[in-house]
Amino acid sequence: MLEAAESVETRTEAGWTPEAVLCMTVPVVDCDKKGTNMKHSCHRGFTLIELLVVIALIAILVALLFPAIAIVEERAGKTKCLSNTRQISQAAMTYFGDLGEAFPFLGAESDAWSYWGRAADKLMPYVRHSKEVFDCPANPGLSQNVRTAIPSAPGAYTDYEINGFLCVAGGPTDLTQRRRQSMIYDYSQVAYAYDYPYSTISSPTFNPDRDRAHRGGINCAYLDGHASWLPDEQFGKLISPTDETTFFNKGHHIWKMQ
Repeated sequence: MLEAAESVETRTEAGWTPEAVLCMTVPVVDCDKKGTNMKHSCHRGFTLIELLVVIALIAILVALLFPAIAIVEERAGKTKCLSNTRQISQAAMTYFGDLGEAFPFLGAESDAWSYWGRAADKLMPYVRHSKEVFDCPANPGLSQNVRTAIPSAPGAYTDYEINGFLCVAGGPTDLTQRRRQSMIYDYSQVAYAYDYPYSTISSPTFNPDRDRAHRGGINCAYLDGHASWLPDEQFGKLISPTDETTFFNKGHHIWKMQ
């Protein structure tokens, strides 16, 4: 205290005002509402550089999170689609059981896409008329993807292709009427419904963004009631060569009638 007093006197004699001397020697303090506690205050805002650093860090975190979110959404869509194909598989198994030895008869068809919708129509009672079962969440509705109307359900579409070998088309005298379920020797290999396989990875024109609803493969419903994910590497050929090793022909001898 004595040294402080001497410092004040010295600076006063040097021409300093008492107020200036006090500002140089006494710390700034805050008092709480009751005025009992004395606290040092030091208020300083962010500098521009610090603010820019924070913004840059946030941008980096967002950039890292977006791909992870996209992967999660893609996996969720693939899982929902697999659930759909499993329900379609079980519905088809029950439907074929009700038909006995016969195959579904769809009447004369002018193109393949229309019988996919009609085939789905046959299964509607077996899925409790649920439109969502035939809606693949990853299908954007582009022209390259299947999007065929279901006649009995206005506004409903199927995003899944139906194996044409398992549907009888043409008139009553058509040779395809001779198809019988006894020509199926392994129901677990017969692909009934699946994401539209526009082409295979072995094709020179293969484009994963155009030819797959899900990257890396397709979800497939089999006639024994199960569904599974089929990677592109295991997909093989679609039709050619025409034998039981190709995708559409596995598990049955119906292809021999073509």
